[in-house]
Amino acid sequence: MAIALGIVGRSPHLPTSQKIVQARVYAQGLTLAVLVATAAFEIGDRGREEGRWETVKVIDPNDPEHKHLVDKKIHHERYAGEDLWRGMVLNYRPNTTFELGSGTDTA
Repeated sequence: MAIALGIVGRSPHLPTSQKIVQARVYAQGLTLAVLVATAAFEIGDRGREEGRWETVKVIDPNDPEHKHLVDKKIHHERYAGEDLWRGMVLNYRPNTTFELGSGTDTA
């Protein structure tokens, strides 16, 4: 946003309010460009079967003779704890109320 404001700020014929709006539009466009580029890289990794997910063959745990293989997807983290947020999002319940402290307001 600061870079976009710096670029738009050079225009002497725009009032400050229009400069702020124009900078916001530029910043949103840059954000969209970054998201599209990230999606393109991710799609490219999937096409080459690279990335954080890998499909491997493992012995079927439901087969008593352990002769059949099944596909299993394995997730690779780039660093320990990278996907901790997934547990929080999957366990999120919007209608759950939480009690903090004693419940009395002090002003």
